Amino acid sequence: MSFKNRYCCIYISNNNNLYFEINILNKNINDIISQINNELNIDFKIKDYEIDDKYGLLFKDVNDILFICHNSNLKNHLNLNNHLNNKTNTEQILDLYNLFISKKYN
Repeated sequence: MSFKNRYCCIYISNNNNLYFEINILNKNINDIISQINNELNIDFKIKDYEIDDKYGLLFKDVNDILFICHNSNLKNHLNLNNHLNNKTNTEQILDLYNLFISKKYN
């Protein structure tokens, strides 16, 4: 299986965090959101977004957040932060998400 199109995601809604992985073949943002909406049976609508090659994609809805990063971005982050190796996938991607937020908004 090729990891070229494999992405790690976290959907944050009402303090609930859902980690999942998807294959993204089409890089069109609307198609990505549509794919996620179909797979998770949600109705996420983009109100704002940020893109960073090092961290990933951050999409904001009215109340919800969707953070997507390439598997290799998360793996690079884990290689630099060994203390995360024994954490859950959710904790690992939340750490990268928090770093993304701190770099963008501080």
